[in-house]
Amino acid sequence: MAAAGRGGSRGLAGLLLVALLWFGLAGPAAADSPADQLAQLQSQQVELAQRQAEAQARLEQADSQLKDSRQELAQTEERLETLRRQVAESVLRQWQGRALNGPAALLTSPDADALLRQLAWFSQTSLLFDNLIRRLETERVNLAEAQAVQVAAQAAAQAERAQLDRLSAELADKVSAARRLLGARASSRPVGGSDGLTPQALQVRQIVAGSFPGIASIGGYRAGSSGDHGAGLALDVMIPDWGSATGQALGQAVADWARDNARALGIHYVIFRQRIWNLEVDRAGWRPMADRGSATANHFDHVHISLYP
Repeated sequence: MAAAGRGGSRGLAGLLLVALLWFGLAGPAAADSPADQLAQLQSQQVELAQRQAEAQARLEQADSQLKDSRQELAQTEERLETLRRQVAESVLRQWQGRALNGPAALLTSPDADALLRQLAWFSQTSLLFDNLIRRLETERVNLAEAQAVQVAAQAAAQAERAQLDRLSAELADKVSAARRLLGARASSRPVGGSDGLTPQALQVRQIVAGSFPGIASIGGYRAGSSGDHGAGLALDVMIPDWGSATGQALGQAVADWARDNARALGIHYVIFRQRIWNLEVDRAGWRPMADRGSATANHFDHVHISLYP
């Protein structure tokens, strides 16, 4: 019962954590830039996903404990019923085997000592079985009480998980809205040379610059280079402080934005942190790439965006 009680307390603590988490997810400060807001929302998504995993583990534990408790209670009730049946059958056999007829037999029996011994045996047997039945009854009551606590713990865990799922859906809507807002913005501030870039690549570069004020440099055309960079169809969005959690969140925000707006902007594929996403195989999501030997070659310090001709 104590363990079940602790499970109920954990469920309550989980719900309180959800409440605190909800206030924390109310939204980033209005003064933050759209890019900062998106980075904060995505950071909250990571934290919320961890909370969901923990809540799911608690729910599975509560389900398992309740299942075990129900099984144990059913076994105890079965043992109790079997014992009661055995008591009745044993007494009946003994009574019939000794041809006893109750108190009347004591008055008519030629062997009073033997009869008294038989009656004493019945009394001791009755007491023994009565004690066994009482212990099983007590065990059954305790199990039933523990099961009630575990049912409450399971309900609390289910409520916590449902609340977290709701928050996750609401947060996903906020992230989508933030990305749409960023995608509608463009900037005229210089973030790199324009020579050699196609008009489409120039447009994407300026939208990225307007959507993510934290980005200060976006590379592009490379004279004599083979592939998209040489054709003016590729951008390298350089991520400031790329090794930090903030830098990684910003880079992922840029990469996700490019993926979400690929069809509208003519984006062919995106590379970031040694992973690639390609429009033709969108369902495959982010796919790992081979190690090319350095942070730059593996695209840890920048997001690569290639466009269709």
